[in-house]
Amino acid sequence: MVVLGGLLIGLAAGGLALYVRAEATRQRVERRSLEQIGLRERPVAAPSRVAFDRDQIALGGLSLVVAVAGVVILGPLGVVLGAVPVGVVTFRRHRAERKRSEALAVELAPALQLVVDNLRVGRDLVTALAEVSTSAAEPVRSIFASVVAETRLGARVDVALSAQAEAEGDRHLSVVASAVGLHTEHGGNLVEILSSVVETIEEEDRLRRTIASVTADGRLSGQVLLALPLFSLISVSVLSPGYALPLVETPLGRLMSVAAVVLAVAGWAWLRALGRPAVLG
Repeated sequence: MVVLGGLLIGLAAGGLALYVRAEATRQRVERRSLEQIGLRERPVAAPSRVAFDRDQIALGGLSLVVAVAGVVILGPLGVVLGAVPVGVVTFRRHRAERKRSEALAVELAPALQLVVDNLRVGRDLVTALAEVSTSAAEPVRSIFASVVAETRLGARVDVALSAQAEAEGDRHLSVVASAVGLHTEHGGNLVEILSSVVETIEEEDRLRRTIASVTADGRLSGQVLLALPLFSLISVSVLSPGYALPLVETPLGRLMSVAAVVLAVAGWAWLRALGRPAVLG
């Protein structure tokens, strides 16, 4: 009965997580599509069914298996382990997005400077973007290539840049898109505007590196503090086998183990927030 209850709870939790994830993806894609074709965003009725891809189905199955294994080994509280695969996948995706965002922050200013240099020798903006897209590093290369492709299909440059800025979640690209849009609507010296944007991005990048250097000690301390309990538990278990078994064999021990994991996650999130101050501007 306990295993069946854990199975049902794990299945419900995994299904709910997959539904929320798929629905968020659908809404984001729909919003970008409406903006790319120049329409206002409008509310639409949610579909009655959500299509899951193979990765989501595999993730749900893995969460279910982990939840059942946790119930068998740890008891009813082990059902919370079913959320571990979803958490790991989400963490890896956010980490990849953060790395891409950091790479974009580093590569955008040099790429825009190359665009400015191309504009100064008489090339138009689309040609300059196409020229830079062949030599820039990722992710700037793919972003500029997408903008050039959409522009050649009839889209405005500022609209294509805005769509890429929202897709990447990058404020600097939004500023570039706004500058290009103002130039398209009202004219002006685009070279001077983009040069000012490049200077602003470079100054912010220097400020970000300074903050990273100042907070490096705190981030390292947080990593050590988070790893110390786990390292101590493993060391004690190796030196004295069976010493930590009450943590998984007794109800109170299992409750303490779950509480320790929850507190560790909360502490990790808090220390991470302290070690990564936001740069506002």
